[in-house]
Amino acid sequence: KLTPPDISIVTEVGPQHLERFGTLENVKTAKYEIIKNLAPDGVGVFNWDNPYIQAMVAEGYPNTRLTVSRELTLDEAKAQNITWLATDIQETLAGLSFTIINTHTDEQEQITTAIVGEHNVTNLLLSTAVAYHEGIPLHDIAFRIRSLQPAESRLVTQTTTEGITIINDAYSANPKGVISALKVLGMYQTGKRLLITPGMIELGDLHEVENRKLGELATQYASDIILIGKDQTKPIFEGIQSSTFDMNNVQVKETLTEAVDWYQSHLKSGDTVLFLNDLPDTY
Repeated sequence: KLTPPDISIVTEVGPQHLERFGTLENVKTAKYEIIKNLAPDGVGVFNWDNPYIQAMVAEGYPNTRLTVSRELTLDEAKAQNITWLATDIQETLAGLSFTIINTHTDEQEQITTAIVGEHNVTNLLLSTAVAYHEGIPLHDIAFRIRSLQPAESRLVTQTTTEGITIINDAYSANPKGVISALKVLGMYQTGKRLLITPGMIELGDLHEVENRKLGELATQYASDIILIGKDQTKPIFEGIQSSTFDMNNVQVKETLTEAVDWYQSHLKSGDTVLFLNDLPDTY
């Protein structure tokens, strides 16, 4: 009501705030507020790859609805009237590349960016949908994307003077985002791959299930794991334990400072550390 939008983008409906919203249906209802408060001539932009957001599109409001997908084939996208599609997605340590297609006009461009994390393909699709609608040619959009830099504490990579690579993804964590972050960690092959995390929070009834999945997934990409907070990370620890991961490479620290002290003492040039999430003071 304070700032009624002209353009509304819905990126995701997931469990990261279930502790406060209770159900995913409530999350969907709350996020749909930015769509239903559009004027009739407003623009709604939707991530079609999320089933809850698909339900928003089905509401039929506003008249101008733009949809994006990185999961469908071109034939599927055209059959379902999806506006923008990403195909041939590739991710390396140098960044992301993919082909972006406007399925209504058949325009396409090759996208390259230094940003990593597969979920960012969706973010770039949504951004492109808005920019193109506002009159920017697709070729110019692709050119601008090349110079994009990651937001602070969102998969930002730097190398220390000691030659240790730091992947800072401490801003927040949700089930889809952690997959992207761990895949980035897994691309480093020159030394140890250390994961430091307190796990995911605010997941409500899904806290144990999703954090156990995080533990199981981490074993596929990390060589060493430090968990922050014994009680908070118990489901992650159990997920790691259920695999064949060497438990000698798992530690539980009470504070982030202890974890940082350990990596600074034990990692060397060529090693990599991923900081996945950072708990707010209330936790």
